[in-house]
Amino acid sequence: MNRFDYNEAFARTLGWVTEAEQSQLRQRRVAIAGLGGVGGVHLLTLTRLGIGKFNIADNDRFELVNFNRQAGATVDSIGRPNVSPTRRNTLIESMSGSTIQYSHPPPVRKAAA
Repeated sequence: MNRFDYNEAFARTLGWVTEAEQSQLRQRRVAIAGLGGVGGVHLLTLTRLGIGKFNIADNDRFELVNFNRQAGATVDSIGRPNVSPTRRNTLIESMSGSTIQYSHPPPVRKAAA
């Protein structure tokens, strides 16, 4: 079984960032509101940059109508909450050693007039 080594995994980013900056990225927590077309891509990109922790909030579900723009969506994920532990999130956690905290916020509702 291969073991994850953060320093080796992100060694090629050195030059774009310093070792100290890479270390800071590993310690950072980023919050992402929504994992649709934009949020899912941001999660993947920031993971590949070496961000170490994420808070993710989304109360939507994978649906066929937005399936084509949701990172990590599979036919098996249709109907599941976007923040459920899915193949995408397992990939994120194993790809960078990142930790992800999920939340299912209550839906935003229009205030009564």
